Amino acid sequence: MNLLRLVYLTPVWIAFLAFRTFMILLGWLLVPLAVWAKAYKPYTGQDGVGNKRLQYRFTWWFMYPWDNNEDGIADRTYFNHKSFMLQVIHWSCIRNPANNLRYLPLLSVKIRKEKIGYIGSLPKNVPIQKYSLRQQPCWYLCWHGLYSCLRIQFKLPGGNIKRFWIGWKLYPEDSIYEVAGHRVNGAGFATQFKTSWRVDQ
Repeated sequence: MNLLRLVYLTPVWIAFLAFRTFMILLGWLLVPLAVWAKAYKPYTGQDGVGNKRLQYRFTWWFMYPWDNNEDGIADRTYFNHKSFMLQVIHWSCIRNPANNLRYLPLLSVKIRKEKIGYIGSLPKNVPIQKYSLRQQPCWYLCWHGLYSCLRIQFKLPGGNIKRFWIGWKLYPEDSIYEVAGHRVNGAGFATQFKTSWRVDQ
């Protein structure tokens, strides 16, 4: 019977996907404009492993949805362009588009483990670790009220695991453990179809 949730959850995904797509496209206009106008300021922040480094944030208040509370707007962890404009566009429009939507009320969900429910190929009440989850075929539908997601992983010839994921970043393990990491302040919406695990990793 829980599969019937797809009847009303799917329209929610479609509506939010349309809104998020609009915000991402709007970011392609506003982000370069804000950089051109120098509407940003430096600050000292910490990266994912706690190292202090120079980061930047937008100064225009309405740019908050396109900012990045954790890594700033021009993080150089994965690529390092000589052009600051190109660095911001690559980080804030391509890799992390409309990143701060995950912190806005109603658009993100503050996870409470007693509200998590799920069905799928994962057994109930078993400590599921998301990084081990990346390495095996599985599927689950997970919900937290109207916030929900569908995640399907399957193996390709050669052993690589592909992942299709739509909805808010919820895990079955959220029903057991307290949320940690970047989801503490809100779980955002994901639309992913990519390799989750490679045989050479």
